[in-house]
Amino acid sequence: MGIAMSLNTLAHDLLFVNLDHALEYRARGWAPLALHSPTENGCTCGKPDCRNPGKHPRLGHWPRFKPSEATIQKWWTGWPTANVGILAGLSGLLVIDVDERHGGSLSLLEELTGALPTTPIAQSGRGNGGHVFFKAPTVPVGNSRGQLPSGFDIRGKRGLLVAAPSVHATGGRYRWLVSPDETEVAAAPAALLRLLTCRPAAEHERTAVRSARHVLDVPTPDGVAGYLLSQALEAVTYGHRNDDGFRLARQLRDHGFTQDEAYPVLGLSMITLIWLWHKEGAVP
Repeated sequence: MGIAMSLNTLAHDLLFVNLDHALEYRARGWAPLALHSPTENGCTCGKPDCRNPGKHPRLGHWPRFKPSEATIQKWWTGWPTANVGILAGLSGLLVIDVDERHGGSLSLLEELTGALPTTPIAQSGRGNGGHVFFKAPTVPVGNSRGQLPSGFDIRGKRGLLVAAPSVHATGGRYRWLVSPDETEVAAAPAALLRLLTCRPAAEHERTAVRSARHVLDVPTPDGVAGYLLSQALEAVTYGHRNDDGFRLARQLRDHGFTQDEAYPVLGLSMITLIWLWHKEGAVP
């Protein structure tokens, strides 16, 4: 009788712990998602060859919107042991997944990007890695690690991460080292964004840039500057040169570029537009 009551109490507490965290994450503006859970035999998905026990969604589709409180209540009422996931893109987050098994570490990340700002950091349930939380930049970053070395993964647009207090397949729990209760999510350092948007060295030095009516092959700088320039040229419309140039300048500023660093990028955008003008006889 006593053992049965203890088990019931444990199940009840587990339900409310995960549910409370999911609701708290939603209150922060994040998008929680119910995940499968690890079991003694593998994963609650029931697949004997599951490669990611406790790390993939319970749903059969990828949500396009943040779940409502009622939806969250429904998920964890139906799946009391469901792990808690966070959809990074829908949450406005850019998360660096640090995997110490493959050489990643916070100290190495700081060597690459400079001192990190104070921001929430979580520890993996495995205990040898974690997640560093940043605000997503104005230009979305995907899940490619760019020029970051092995040992780091990115959770950006359409990225999914497992969050506290979820259980890892090893039995350990994800937990906060620096809780979002303690500090706000910081903006991603400009040096980090440049690394994430750098094209691999093996990639061609010239980037095909598509505008509304043209396909160009123009030299672009590496990193976030090249990405922003490419995006600006893709969106260019005739008769709006000043507006498009101002928008590019603002994005460069938001990504931490100084005036001296931004001038060459803006100059290249103007040269490209002038080339279009002379080639097609249209005024950009």
